[in-house]
Amino acid sequence: MSKQVTVSGVDCRYYVQNKLPIKNHSSSLTGNYYFSKRQYVVWSYDHWPLYIYDYQTQHWFGNETKYSRTTSKHSTQANPLVDNITYLSAERMKYLYANGYKNLIIDMLGADCRWPVNEEVARW
Repeated sequence: MSKQVTVSGVDCRYYVQNKLPIKNHSSSLTGNYYFSKRQYVVWSYDHWPLYIYDYQTQHWFGNETKYSRTTSKHSTQANPLVDNITYLSAERMKYLYANGYKNLIIDMLGADCRWPVNEEVARW
């Protein structure tokens, strides 16, 4: 991970939109790029994923589950304000972070899914 720039919560949106490593003054809001996962993740309190940008899909995902007033404030401040964000439950966001997009889709379709996987999806 790269060195995080310390910014106020109000100023963090620019850094999130540009997927730059950040933290707020109390380190309760952070954003980092995870090279091995090819994801940029914005965290509240280092355990609650607010937003994930997945570089393989080139798409933003947001956490639709409410946790606390402070985390809701973090979510508002860090919202990348892009046209298309797919909102997932906290459980699905954590699964996406831990297992990647391909495995999230497989999990959402169900374990006994018999659909053929095309070559593009198989490369993920």
